Amino acid sequence: MTVRADTETLALYEEAVDRLPPLSRVVFLLHRVDDLSYVEIADGLSITIPVVEACIVEALSVICATVDRTMYRPRPRQLIAEAEATLHHRYRAHCHRRLNEVGIAGWTLRVIRRVTGKRPTFEQWLLGLTRPRA
Repeated sequence: MTVRADTETLALYEEAVDRLPPLSRVVFLLHRVDDLSYVEIADGLSITIPVVEACIVEALSVICATVDRTMYRPRPRQLIAEAEATLHHRYRAHCHRRLNEVGIAGWTLRVIRRVTGKRPTFEQWLLGLTRPRA
């Protein structure tokens, strides 16, 4: 394989990872980059092991289809959708709790961003759940 082909494959891989839905991307990166087990990921994100497995399958399917330049055929993602909905609810509660702590819960989002800076994205918050507290 040539250097050009390797560079092209790497670019396709990175594009595929960037296109993954947030939960699948986070689970995939925690497993493949941070080398966490399915159990550690499930415990850290408060999701089930079948959801972790479904996220890994979804991530690998998207990556393979992108790198192979074939059509990605989405699989049923009911488990992932339910976990995402639960995690989004927890994320909203977390944001609301933090806003209450600084005393600005009723303000508009534009004002909140000006006062507190940018809030963490859903994906950043998910990654934060699996990091040890200092």
